[in-house]
Amino acid sequence: MDSDDIALPERLAKQVAFLESHPDVGMVATNIKIFPKGGVVTYPPEVRLLDLVTGCRVAHPSVLWVKKAFDMHHLVYNPQFRVTEDYDLWCRAVRHVKIITLPEVLLKYRWHPENIGHTKKESQARQSDAIRRRMLDFLTADKDVQEDLIRLLAPTHKTSIRLLSVLPVMKIKIKRDQKTYRLFGIIPLFKIKRARGRTKYLLFSVLPILSSRKRGDTRRYALFSCLPLCDVKRL
Repeated sequence: MDSDDIALPERLAKQVAFLESHPDVGMVATNIKIFPKGGVVTYPPEVRLLDLVTGCRVAHPSVLWVKKAFDMHHLVYNPQFRVTEDYDLWCRAVRHVKIITLPEVLLKYRWHPENIGHTKKESQARQSDAIRRRMLDFLTADKDVQEDLIRLLAPTHKTSIRLLSVLPVMKIKIKRDQKTYRLFGIIPLFKIKRARGRTKYLLFSVLPILSSRKRGDTRRYALFSCLPLCDVKRL
């Protein structure tokens, strides 16, 4: 934790007691409160591999780990990731040790303009993406499966395209394995649905004008889901 963060008086005692009573756990963190303005940030009770695919799911300043467990697996900060060293370490640690988040808020994190999240935002984003790709490579070498994982685990996103910065010409909604385009935010114009290596392109969100299916290194495209169009093979 930084010098301007605040650990509640009982924080370390509760974390040490938890580790002593749970010898199978290698690292324990807590939920936090952002101040002077902000709310409570909660994290997964048990941090797993897939939790970390979508981003850093551990509050770095709140962490306490078992040194013996980390030493056993040579888990140390990697200087290659200077502004995301915590995210990289958790992504490697979760493969070897159990990571738990206590449900209580035991730390207050001060948010201000000099936080790395502000001053190194672009570098942090680039490094986070590199770490995420390493995690995906660890899970599977299949790039299509990696993209499916990202889509399935990602939260819902909405984008609006405005004419002259005023009129909402198009609204795009991305939710898990599908992307929907609505004209003027109302009329369903186009939808892309993905599932189990197959992608459907639906006009007006219902008419299947194009589809593709992955078979090994080849993706086969068909018109109206039945007329063969072409094959694309990865070299």
